[in-house]
Amino acid sequence: MGCWDLSEAMIEGNVIAYNSAFSAAAIDCSWESSPTIFNNLIFSNSAYYDTGIVCSIESSPTILNNTIVNNMPMEGEGGGITAQECSPVIVNCIFWGNGDDLLGCAASYCCIEDEDFGEGNIHDDPIFAMGPLGDCYLDPESPCVDAGRGSAGEAGLDTRTTQVDGTPDSGTVDMGFHYPVP
Repeated sequence: MGCWDLSEAMIEGNVIAYNSAFSAAAIDCSWESSPTIFNNLIFSNSAYYDTGIVCSIESSPTILNNTIVNNMPMEGEGGGITAQECSPVIVNCIFWGNGDDLLGCAASYCCIEDEDFGEGNIHDDPIFAMGPLGDCYLDPESPCVDAGRGSAGEAGLDTRTTQVDGTPDSGTVDMGFHYPVP
């Protein structure tokens, strides 16, 4: 999936999984694009370089409430988000099991396996659980529950869930991807 040439695309509510490419197996943002990448599950993609989201050439994506896990480059570094010559805003995401979670960028209020620091970031196991629509729900004891910035209502996620039992998110927004309520 790509965003180029001044694109202001909204990439929302997708499961982007098991893709393979030379570079950017999941999402590629470049050439002054400014997409919003909101509430996506990006997992188990592989590429020769830079596997999850690649941001380059003066792009300025806003990346909110995504779960980016198990994306591994075959060579090189990137696995979660790789940024070159750009300025992504990254908030309320979960990065786990990637080659390198953040390369050339910073995030806030995210769960990051690597020691990438930023305001509100945590580095504890997100404790994923198998649920009715996939295996990246959050266990009730997950440190990502009620750990994001802002409220679930403000984020537009109060009718969606991170919980196996389908309880809609409320109060402080949970980090990561929110599944539809069954």
